[in-house]
Amino acid sequence: MFINNQKILIKKLINDVGKENFFYLIALFFLFFSINSGYYHLTTVGIYHLTDQNIAHYGYEDIDNYTRIENLNIWIILYINKIRFLSCIIIFPIALYLFYKKKYKNDLFLNIFTVFILIQLITFFYYYRDPAIALNNSPLFFDSIYLLMNILTTLIIMNLIKDKTKIIQFFIIFLIIFFVSYSGIVIIKLIPEYFAYAKKYYLYASLLLAPDTYLLGQVAPRVTGVARVSLIIYFFCICYIYFKKDINFITFFLVALFASIYLFFIYGMQSRGALLGLFFFSFLFLFLFKLNIKKKILYLVLLILPILTYEIPFKSYIDNLPKNFIEEENYDGPVLEGKSNDLVLEGKSNDLVLKGKSNDLVLKGKSNDLVLEGKSNDLVLKGKSNDLVLEGKSNDLVLEGKSNDLVLNNKKSKKISKFPSDKRRDLISTDSGITTYSSGRIALWKRSIDLVIKKKLYLGFGPQADRYLLSERALEDGMNPAWGNNSSNAIIYSILSAGLVGLIFILIVYLNVTILLFRTLFRKRLKPMSFFMAFNISVLTFVVLRSLFENGFTVFGVDFILFIISYYYLKEDLVKLRKIVY
Repeated sequence: MFINNQKILIKKLINDVGKENFFYLIALFFLFFSINSGYYHLTTVGIYHLTDQNIAHYGYEDIDNYTRIENLNIWIILYINKIRFLSCIIIFPIALYLFYKKKYKNDLFLNIFTVFILIQLITFFYYYRDPAIALNNSPLFFDSIYLLMNILTTLIIMNLIKDKTKIIQFFIIFLIIFFVSYSGIVIIKLIPEYFAYAKKYYLYASLLLAPDTYLLGQVAPRVTGVARVSLIIYFFCICYIYFKKDINFITFFLVALFASIYLFFIYGMQSRGALLGLFFFSFLFLFLFKLNIKKKILYLVLLILPILTYEIPFKSYIDNLPKNFIEEENYDGPVLEGKSNDLVLEGKSNDLVLKGKSNDLVLKGKSNDLVLEGKSNDLVLKGKSNDLVLEGKSNDLVLEGKSNDLVLNNKKSKKISKFPSDKRRDLISTDSGITTYSSGRIALWKRSIDLVIKKKLYLGFGPQADRYLLSERALEDGMNPAWGNNSSNAIIYSILSAGLVGLIFILIVYLNVTILLFRTLFRKRLKPMSFFMAFNISVLTFVVLRSLFENGFTVFGVDFILFIISYYYLKEDLVKLRKIVY
């Protein structure tokens, strides 16, 4: 019965959109699922398991070790990831054939992205890349080409779709369902961290989403990625209840409650990108969207209530939980001491040694398999079996471990923090200047521009140039290339990858999007704004602003997909409304 119902629904969908558009819709699904896939998925699988010594192990292992029936779950994940990787390789030649067969429609984005991609391909084959650096610190040779192929395939598909608004509406609904499912699973797993041994107010330093953890056979998303997806869901819910016609009170209440729950967790994740996105969405909603004053006041209530709930009763609840952590007055463990940042710590029970020179720290533990590394106060802790949390401001360090009951602190402060990762990540910090609130991005941008000038990269260095060049520079400076090898800015990335052509490309994109948003928001024909139009305005604005501190839509990924569908939806919808031909 269920299968028959699904067949009927699929037939209705095909009849509604047409067989050809239905193929394009399926192609977009598979292209979306190919995000973060790579050649390594054909030969390896990312797993987590415990060794014979009960030590957690994360990493990619050869697929030949997981072909037996007892490893069925890993075997399934392996073949899902193979399909994800092969999707674009199969779709790309079909899309090219259909593009050649049908009459070409002039498309500004397809034109400029194609030039952007061609310049990257030329420079990619022209410049030599050290295999040792490329293998460990940037995408593999084929994966770099694969990312460009995905971008071009997506744009060709969008060019071929006849009724873009209808197809994009279906695709957006699919994305929201997927985002809710995926983020819901992650958030449910994050909740216990609020009540763990090291109690915490905020989830930015999440152990579940820490580096070197895996989900579905690949590296798990960072908390910033989960916050971004959650914010897109929040946009969808708010736009739905305010711009959807004939919505009843019960639906309004349930969707508003759902949005408030997501906002609660978005605030709890303390992702600066998501909080900035929330700020600009609120600006759009309150000042640019044409809504009456009552609706705007109600939005402010829905915005403020989850945040106040988080800051007052929820924090109070966390404070009153049973005290499972070590109190300062009865703490009798090892204390960190040091002069001029040359630190030495020894702990008999855990066999730990901490040594540091000029803030370059290394922590090693034989029995606990711990690694701590830091350069210039940018610290990273990896704890494989003890669920450790580290925070550092200047040289005041706090380390807590669940199973070993350790607390390390700089003796100068004479205080042991109860909540090592509980501090709010302020949008503008006053304690350490610009480096703190930019998370080191300012230094990365300066270093990137310096590389372009010194190496005279007038046509760039090819795809993923930042990963390679910044890693190469880090190795030359004796630093760990795993940190700071992402330019974290769409303009900088475009220059690194395609030089002056890349700069012209990104400026054209920004100008075109700005004009499109302006025409959409201030159109003369005062037809009521639709729910999907409001949502896509919000998404496009957020993704463009996000590209100022991330590579964003210049690299194939979630941001690129969101950028492309929101841009083409607004462009097509505006053409229908005002009969403007671009």
